[in-house]
Amino acid sequence: MENVNLESYKRVIRDYFQEFIRVFCMERVRFLALFLGFGSIFVWGIWAERIRMDKIFADWINGIPILFALVSGVLHRVPLPFMMYLVPCSREQRERYIQRMLAVKVAVPMGFGLLCDGLAAWAGALSLYVFVLQMAGIFFLSCLCGMLNEGGIIGAEKRIAYGDLQPFAAVLLAVCNIVGMAVFIICMGSVSQVEFWIVISVMVLFLLPMLAAVGKRWGQIRRNFADYEMAAGIVE
Repeated sequence: MENVNLESYKRVIRDYFQEFIRVFCMERVRFLALFLGFGSIFVWGIWAERIRMDKIFADWINGIPILFALVSGVLHRVPLPFMMYLVPCSREQRERYIQRMLAVKVAVPMGFGLLCDGLAAWAGALSLYVFVLQMAGIFFLSCLCGMLNEGGIIGAEKRIAYGDLQPFAAVLLAVCNIVGMAVFIICMGSVSQVEFWIVISVMVLFLLPMLAAVGKRWGQIRRNFADYEMAAGIVE
């Protein structure tokens, strides 16, 4: 069999977008749950008057980038699809693929956020506070989910590939998603100076140390997920 090139960004970017289709076909129930969850947030937002119906475009275009980052973080996993562990390539090649996929997982949501912010600025609906919260939220969400998500919060603490982060993986993912949903709601309304500093402080106090701790161990986590036995291993 010919050696398969996993390392080109063209291949990685293609796989990133194909993952949306693959997961949708395999896990329609999760997509329905996400739809119902964010639909409930939308209804709550109208009820709480954070979202005014006469400004629906302006409000939602500010929230969409965070929503996309959340969905991307939930659906994309650190381990490779099973068949990719069977192709004739080295563990080092798989590790480089995982590293490049992480770069794409961060770059695509941030690029999408900049595109939406350009539209929001053109529509006069973007404030500096919202822009900073969006970019910070997308960065933290994409990085943490990109390094930790292996298919869901439930059971994450049993994956041996996380190494010494294994007992905390589920908690870290849960905190990341909760903060992400809070930022999503806040960005859909007008953000005051007080709200801005509260949210930024929460990110600095919680997400930044989490990112530093996971980033410090990312090299080992990446090497473990490049090995199928480690990626599939579960502690009972």
